[in-house]
Amino acid sequence: MAKEDKKAEKQEPEKPPKKTREGGMKLQVLISIIVGVLAVQGVIVYILIKFVFSAPADPKAQMSKAEQEKKVKMEEIDKEKKKREAEMTSEGSDEADFLTNPEEIMNFETGQITTNPKSSSQFIVVNLLIEFRSKESKSFASAGKGEGGGGGEKESGRMVSVDAAFLNRIKGEVLMTLGDLTVDKLQDSRDTVKMIIRKRLIPIFMKSHEKKMFLRDITFMEYLIQ
Repeated sequence: MAKEDKKAEKQEPEKPPKKTREGGMKLQVLISIIVGVLAVQGVIVYILIKFVFSAPADPKAQMSKAEQEKKVKMEEIDKEKKKREAEMTSEGSDEADFLTNPEEIMNFETGQITTNPKSSSQFIVVNLLIEFRSKESKSFASAGKGEGGGGGEKESGRMVSVDAAFLNRIKGEVLMTLGDLTVDKLQDSRDTVKMIIRKRLIPIFMKSHEKKMFLRDITFMEYLIQ
């Protein structure tokens, strides 16, 4: 009996059975599923933010700033042209009083006008051909080439001389107008610059009651930025 007890004491305890990896595999699969779901949701949220919520409601917002500015300028030019056409064809317009015969259309050149654009050390040089009508057309002498006149006959009317005081008022207004514009504005569109100058010269012609003058158009004979 004593020997059996000693053998029993020497017997090693039974080792617990090894755990299987089945539980660990299930946990890894579950984590993979969760990560996959989160990744899919993240992609969906990104697509919604980028292509749905951030899409501008107004189509104009999709246009670049340069395109918007160009569109506005073209609309202004078109509006001014339509306004001038209405003035020149309407019976009640100011020019209607001058439409008696083609010979009343006259032209003169301002000569070179030089100034600095706004906030710039560069120079802009222009020479304007100004076309106008006057009820007192006989009071304007035909002019040769030179400041305040031109060279020969023009198809749109004869070249005439204007008095120095009137010419200086024209040149002074052109100087101020060009000096108020930046280099970028002057380089962007001559039509826009022409429209601005014409608009500021009209009152000078309208106030010339002694000559009863009407400004029709201006043309750049010279336009140089340097």
